[in-house]
Amino acid sequence: MQFVNEYRQKLVSADVAAQAVKSGDWVDYGQFVCQTQVVDEALAKRKDELQDV
Repeated sequence: MQFVNEYRQKLVSADVAAQAVKSGDWVDYGQFVCQTQVVDEALAKRKDELQDV
């Protein structure tokens, strides 16, 4: 089950994921993201530093 360990190493919090977003990026959650509100809240914390997201 090596893939499970690799998957776990890639997991990050919504705040860390939001740090990857740059001004001008298009954010598309896809159909299997279950916590879109949490990600939206993390992005909202950066509203003063991001533009055109």
